[in-house]
Amino acid sequence: VVGLVSAMVIQRIPELGSNRTFVPLWMLVRDGFNSFSLGLSVVYEQIWYLDLIFWALYTTGVAVLTYEQIRLKNVSLLIIQLALLVGYIFIPMVLMWLFSFIAPLYMGSRYLLMCLPAFVLSVAVGLDVLWHRSRLVSVVVICVLLAATTYSLIRYFTVDYYANKEDYRSAARLIAANESGADVIVLNGSE
Repeated sequence: VVGLVSAMVIQRIPELGSNRTFVPLWMLVRDGFNSFSLGLSVVYEQIWYLDLIFWALYTTGVAVLTYEQIRLKNVSLLIIQLALLVGYIFIPMVLMWLFSFIAPLYMGSRYLLMCLPAFVLSVAVGLDVLWHRSRLVSVVVICVLLAATTYSLIRYFTVDYYANKEDYRSAARLIAANESGADVIVLNGSE
């Protein structure tokens, strides 16, 4: 059954002409966490140190929640928690990477957005821990992260590169104005 499903999925993947290439796991993880932290509009090489703050908060959040369950000797909740906060992020990344050995699959961090809730929840717990230890440091960290996020948003809406997306609104208006009940609509993009 797994082989049959895998064969069906592989047939649905576009050929390499759609610019798909193999992406190593470390790059996939870095790209995902950079996207989770500051979005698509920043250049990792220029802001990597800000990503480290997000990574530190994520790691702190996971570690504190893990320590709490170990302290309470609640193994079942610990397993569930780790599955949600760590597995929810890394299992899809690893599966995507493994599948890429068969056919290149990854074309950007948008494929990893499903993992974002676990990251955000862990960062929030990390911020909460920091808040209870040092309010001054946590206010500085929050201000830095808000400034970085604002910078990312401004870049996303002002840099021409990010405005260069397919605009299907005009096509939708044309179809809505001329459609009939017998029409068949076929979208045939590279994806």
